Amino acid sequence: MTPVRVRGKKYRKKPTASAQQPREDGRASLRKNQKQTKSKNSKLESSSDSQKNQKQLKRKKSKLKSSSGSRKRVRVQDDRAVAQPAKALSALESLPVEVLEPIFLQSLNLSMPRASNVLGRKLASRHVKSNLFMTVFPSKHHEMRNEPYLLEILGSEPAIGRLQSQMLALKWMTSDFLQSMLEEYTARTIVHFFNQHELGWVDLERPLQVDEAHLPRQFDVSTASKEVTVEPVRSFYKKHYSRVIIYGPMEQQWSWMNESGSKKVTMGINFRDGHFSITVSDTSENETSIILRHESSALYCHSGCRIPQKLLHGPWSDAKCEHLERIFSAGAKIDFTGATTDEEVAAGGLREAMTQNHVRAMHALIGRAGIRECKLMEKDGRSSFFPERAEAFGHLCVGVVVTTELFKFALDNECPVFTLWSLADAMNIRVNWKDKALSRWALKKKHEGDERGQWLWDSLSYAGHNSFD
Repeated sequence: MTPVRVRGKKYRKKPTASAQQPREDGRASLRKNQKQTKSKNSKLESSSDSQKNQKQLKRKKSKLKSSSGSRKRVRVQDDRAVAQPAKALSALESLPVEVLEPIFLQSLNLSMPRASNVLGRKLASRHVKSNLFMTVFPSKHHEMRNEPYLLEILGSEPAIGRLQSQMLALKWMTSDFLQSMLEEYTARTIVHFFNQHELGWVDLERPLQVDEAHLPRQFDVSTASKEVTVEPVRSFYKKHYSRVIIYGPMEQQWSWMNESGSKKVTMGINFRDGHFSITVSDTSENETSIILRHESSALYCHSGCRIPQKLLHGPWSDAKCEHLERIFSAGAKIDFTGATTDEEVAAGGLREAMTQNHVRAMHALIGRAGIRECKLMEKDGRSSFFPERAEAFGHLCVGVVVTTELFKFALDNECPVFTLWSLADAMNIRVNWKDKALSRWALKKKHEGDERGQWLWDSLSYAGHNSFD
């Protein structure tokens, strides 16, 4: 094609290859210099910007610290600091701990430490918890259980029981904490009583059991200290408690005579609920007369005090059973009115104890009535024993109702014969022994050579409730 030339346009002549090379090298060097200057400028700008941002952050943090004494959070978004507004403390939160503690202990309002994190931290010391326990639970006069101080604040005994229920359900109310409080209360009571009446503390490092003649043991009273301190009494309590846990029983008694033989001192301690009693008798005459008598309990639950549900279900352990036994022996109960789910939770805990084959948990929940006929002697085929009758047998428990469904659950889960016997020996049992399913199961297991079937078959036949006779 022929090239078209436009009129008036000037065309430059194409340079030769030798002349074009140095020109291109010059352009490349120019571009390289321009890139280097740009990178230097960008670095300088970024460093100056970062320095400015850091200065701004430091200024805002210093302003926040100067405005409020406590440290506040600073959120950083898109390299810019956004400070949260400082929350002003209320008048109650700004009070010192020395003022808050008496207010809390005199009001006995458990909602106070839950109102805010600040109050919760200030009232979370062991000193506050121990003082709260010593205010609410001990009964200083065994005959007069309603403490005037608590009645004046709370108004009624059920209100005291509700406050105790709330405290027993708290996380820090553990078995170890309760044991330490019982130890502390018993030691303080002994020290106060002995110093007040100038009895003197003797070395009681002798066997726990009273001798067969039930005579007072002759301790070395010549070395008795006139002023009693807390430390020897506390070590005495710890040493005997460690023995009692292994060998039992939980209630122990010591007796001794003074040097002249005119006074007899009898001291009893229940290591389970902290019940303490001491009697000083005059034996100078032919007839023994009581001079002094003191009785108190470190852990006494008023009417309306409920067992916390955290202790009514598994997984079961000896420590948990000990905690449960300590609480219900002090008077706490579960709700049998149906207003709460206590009965359902306790029944579920009994199922877990049966599957775990935890005998101590079963006895703590259902008790032992001590009837060898296993309550199968009722004419109508139904047995009904209630927790009120448990005191006649001397065995305390939670009082879970053993129903026909619970007994069948034990049969279906292949529980051992001792578990079946314990269920039949419970203190609160409502089992329909005339149920044909029980007789059918017993006959089947008897033919298989199972001792459980033989035991149940013999028990039903003896009581006249066998459906196949």
